[in-house]
Amino acid sequence: ASMKSGIVVGLCLLAAHGSADIAIVATSGAIGEWLRHLQFELPYMSLPGPVIDIKSGSCTGLTIGAIQTTMGGTLQQPEILQMLTGVRLSCLVSMNDDTTVNFGMNNTVLQHRVAIQPWLTSDPGVSLPLGTVEVIDCSASMDLEYLDFAGQTIMSPMLETMHNTIRRVVEEEAPKIACKQISGYIAEQTTQVLSDQARKLEPLLGARPPLFFPEALVELANWSIYPPVQVLRQMIAERPTAMKFLIGLANPLNIPQYLVSVNQTIVTSVGTTEWGCLVDFVYVEGLDSMHSGSFWLDGHGSIISTGAAFEHVSVTIGMEVSLDFLSGPVQAKSTLRERLNMTLDMQSLSLALDVLAMVSKPAIDALYVDQIQQPHCIAGCAESATKHWNESLGLWVLDTNMTPSLNVAFRPGTLEAQLAASVDTVVGAAVQGYLPAVKALIEGAVQVQREQLSQAMWGSIKSLPPCGPTTVYLGPGAIITNLLLWGGLGILALGILQAARPLSDRSGRKTKIDANPYEECRKGSDIDGLYAKSIEMQGMPSSRSIDSSCGVDRGVLAEHPCVPQAALTLFSYVVVSAIVLFLYADVSLATSINFVFTYGEYTQTIGPALAFSVVIIAIDSFEAGAYLIAACIAVLSIAWPFVKLITLLIAWRAPADVLSHSSRERLLMFLDEYGKWSLIDTWLGILALACYKLAWHSSSGEASFVVDPVPEIPFFMFVFASILTLVLGHIASGYHRLAAEWDLGPCKSYVAEHEENRRLLEYMEFGTARRLIVGIVATTYVVLAGAFVTSFQMVESGALATLMLNEPDKVASYSLIGLGQALTKGKSGDIGLRMVQLIFFTFALFIPLALQGALLALCVLPLSHSRQLLLFDMCRALDAWAAFDVFATAVTVSHLEFGLFSSFLMHYNNLAQGCR
Repeated sequence: ASMKSGIVVGLCLLAAHGSADIAIVATSGAIGEWLRHLQFELPYMSLPGPVIDIKSGSCTGLTIGAIQTTMGGTLQQPEILQMLTGVRLSCLVSMNDDTTVNFGMNNTVLQHRVAIQPWLTSDPGVSLPLGTVEVIDCSASMDLEYLDFAGQTIMSPMLETMHNTIRRVVEEEAPKIACKQISGYIAEQTTQVLSDQARKLEPLLGARPPLFFPEALVELANWSIYPPVQVLRQMIAERPTAMKFLIGLANPLNIPQYLVSVNQTIVTSVGTTEWGCLVDFVYVEGLDSMHSGSFWLDGHGSIISTGAAFEHVSVTIGMEVSLDFLSGPVQAKSTLRERLNMTLDMQSLSLALDVLAMVSKPAIDALYVDQIQQPHCIAGCAESATKHWNESLGLWVLDTNMTPSLNVAFRPGTLEAQLAASVDTVVGAAVQGYLPAVKALIEGAVQVQREQLSQAMWGSIKSLPPCGPTTVYLGPGAIITNLLLWGGLGILALGILQAARPLSDRSGRKTKIDANPYEECRKGSDIDGLYAKSIEMQGMPSSRSIDSSCGVDRGVLAEHPCVPQAALTLFSYVVVSAIVLFLYADVSLATSINFVFTYGEYTQTIGPALAFSVVIIAIDSFEAGAYLIAACIAVLSIAWPFVKLITLLIAWRAPADVLSHSSRERLLMFLDEYGKWSLIDTWLGILALACYKLAWHSSSGEASFVVDPVPEIPFFMFVFASILTLVLGHIASGYHRLAAEWDLGPCKSYVAEHEENRRLLEYMEFGTARRLIVGIVATTYVVLAGAFVTSFQMVESGALATLMLNEPDKVASYSLIGLGQALTKGKSGDIGLRMVQLIFFTFALFIPLALQGALLALCVLPLSHSRQLLLFDMCRALDAWAAFDVFATAVTVSHLEFGLFSSFLMHYNNLAQGCR
């Protein structure tokens, strides 16, 4: 700054004002406009020649056409050659006899060469480019465009007469005087400024970190045994290619930055200058040039150490700089404010750093996965760890090695671009010759400027969004969750107790369940006559015609005599219990995905990383654009169970004039056949469990990282409620058929029954029987073979998959059997996953196979008619429970839209901040 000020003061002596190219001025931007409004106070001087003594004066209107800077000398003693062309300035001066002179110059050229000696420090191996400044050479040329005299003195006429002589003298002698003034000014003032800066920088050389850490107030996380850090350490060491790829994904990197302000005042013997800069962004490029295998990470106590080597990295700092002359011969009309980007290019960069991270272990262990991704939350765990809240985090030690160069870019403008190039040249030459000093200064600045760096870091953290409560879905709350769970189970238990109460009556009296209501109805009535009459009139008696003799209305299925009191009581309780349990399973956390880190004997679980409930999956699927998944879950898994239960209750309690016998039969058959489709959510959940089940184990077996899907209680309660619903459907259907048979009971004496054991195939034609047997056997083979044939693939992608899996392992092929086996892979002792596996195999494989076996037995075994009916009912029940087709539908839906759903979860769920 002092050197530039000296040049400007010297230019005043070369005064320029005239018809330079306006286009250059127009593209000069803020700096050019600011220069034009500078005012330079001229000191007393005496020019050679006839009576020209300048008493005082000032110059304005400075413009510079071009600036060119080149370097020479050696690396340790660089020489700066700077040339300014197209300089203009206009001046008004007063002479000793009160004569005023107005003169201006145009197309002025100023060239000077400056050498900078090294500043020797206490370290013999380190010197700074801030020593004595010497002007080796200076030359100038100018054109005096105009020269006017004014004043009522005796000298005025004579000066006008000597105008041409004076003009020639000024053009010849002024450049010499200017160079003399500039040389002395630069040599003296710049040396003073550089020496002052050297004294300030020298303490940075050899600075060391404090001997002791700040005082801890709580139990701290020990990074040397903290599982996530140590697992990541070994994973980085064993998967260098994956780490290089992942770090490259961060390129380019925008570093969150709050406004950092730096101000400095420079005082010299000729005046005071103040400059400042306001940093508002930091932009890093070149992370993808990291050398594979160079990145490492480790932890020791409260220190986290890391390092890497890069081929080329550039750091661009956006800032607003300001410059003002507070006192001295140069006065500014206003403060110069200019935006510039400063880019530090670092070739062959290697760095290693120790970061102090005194973090409260209880606090960080209590964070949820979305909070761990927020710097403010981590900082909050550190604030409470030390006596002074801002001492717990910071850069402790920095070790660097690089070949740097600096590039400065102002806002667009000719002068600004040339000035930036000049700065680049000067700084580049100084840096190249003093690389050990640059390295030592950077590393020492970390120690000496620890407080300022801490302030900047905490300011940046505080500028980020505050750490709020977790957004991880954990259900509707403990009170509502427990109320729904225990309320549903309590209603079921109460129903069982109510149904069992008559069974505890041991007085010898016939209870309603023990009594035969048909026999009770027959007493005192000619029921056989009624049946015969009814048969004669309409071929088959109705329930109401039979019951009229007893005064019992059997149009309501629940009130039919064949329905025992226990079933009548229990049915409604089970319906209500199933509704409450479905509601509990829909809104509560059904499945969670945890991150489990294991290092030696230490284990750390972070989760849930992903959390699912039935309702949340439907909402997330819809927002992700996976409308088919959303529709399947919303309609089949949420709405359909409630519709089925309410419909079952209507069929159970509706009188005949509301729901006829045939309508009830069709309704119950429909509910039996399609009730299983509520399990589609369970099958989608099982597919998700397999999809997110990733694991990595170190080659030594000391460390492991597992993405662990965990089925929660609501998952099993959904299956349990679905089973209750299926059972209720079978109970209603069974009693409906039993009621129909009951109503036909008196007619059995008129109907010939075939009670002898016969095969069902005997009632069929030979061709039909053969086709039926072949169809059953073929279906059995297809179901069994299909269970072992690879049916679908899951392709893993993203950061975790890249870090944990080799390329061939990212594609997993599954059959039905393989999917079931994958559920417990690596966790064979997990009871929850074993239960999920059992549920899956039972509904998707065992029951479909059992159905074919039962159908085959029904066809080929010689059975009585009643046993055939019983086995047929069993086949219908197995068909209602066989969910092989539901699984196939879930796979198809997943194939179409699971990618959309997974991408949405990564970008908008609990891992959103880290994935973005």
